[in-house]
Amino acid sequence: SFRSRIPNDTELQELLPVVCKGDWMIDREESTCNPCPFDRTSDMNKGFLWKQKLETVLYGHFLSPNETNAIVDTSQCEPHTSNYGGTAILRWKGSRKWEYVRYESGNRSNDCLKYKANAGHDLRVCRVSLERFNPLKVQRFDSFDNTFPIATNSASIGEQLVTITSNFKGCYNPKVNEFQVIRSERKDVNRDDQPDFRLQVSERHAQRSKLGECEENLQWSKTKNLTLEFLFDGAKFNATPATKPLVKYLNSFKS
Repeated sequence: SFRSRIPNDTELQELLPVVCKGDWMIDREESTCNPCPFDRTSDMNKGFLWKQKLETVLYGHFLSPNETNAIVDTSQCEPHTSNYGGTAILRWKGSRKWEYVRYESGNRSNDCLKYKANAGHDLRVCRVSLERFNPLKVQRFDSFDNTFPIATNSASIGEQLVTITSNFKGCYNPKVNEFQVIRSERKDVNRDDQPDFRLQVSERHAQRSKLGECEENLQWSKTKNLTLEFLFDGAKFNATPATKPLVKYLNSFKS
C-alpha cells in the first residue's frame, strides 16, 4: 500500500508487542497497549495511565534503502500539545519479528502517502493536523525524509508544503473561513512516470452578524474548489507555477 492503513489482526500480533513494550490487547473496536509504553531514556509520557491505541501502519524503506520499516501511528497517550499521539518507527528483522527504533512524540502519521526517492529509500507526504485549544482547525501537509539525522528523542522535521486553517468554531471572528480537504493523492501530473502529489481543497466564507454568538445559519459564500499540485523530482516536492499563489493564499489564513 502507498497510503497509511489500518493493520489486520496478523499484522497487529506482530506490531503490538514491539510498540507496546508490555501488555497489549486486540478487540473488535481497537488495538491497544495498557498502560501507555514509556520511553525509558526520556520518561516520555510519564504520568499518563491511558491505553495507547494503534491507529495505522505504512511499510517501506524509510530509514535506509536496505531495510524495511513500519511507520506506526498511535493515539491517546499524549496531551493536546502533542497532537494526542505520535509515531513509532520499527525495523524488520525477519521471521515475523520487528525491532523498535524510536518513538516521535506529537508527530502523527495516520494519513501519509509513500514515494520512492532516487536514492533508493522512501519519502512520505503526511497530513499533520495540529490540535489546539483555540478555535482554529489547522491542517498542514509536510514531506518527510527519515534518512536525515535527528537528535535523540526528537521528532523528524518535515518540509512544509501548505497549511490549511479554518476558524469556523471561532465565535469572536467577524469573518468565518472554512476549508475542507476533499482529496489527497499520488498522481503523475507532468507525465514523467513519477507520481506527484495532488491536493484538492474546498473553501467557503461567511460574516458573523454578532461577535461572540456562534449562530448556526450563516450565509455562506458559494463553495469554491482549489487544486494544488506538487511535482516530485525524486528528492523533493515542488509546487507548480499555478500552485504557488494558492499556497501563499492558503498560508495567509494561519494568523
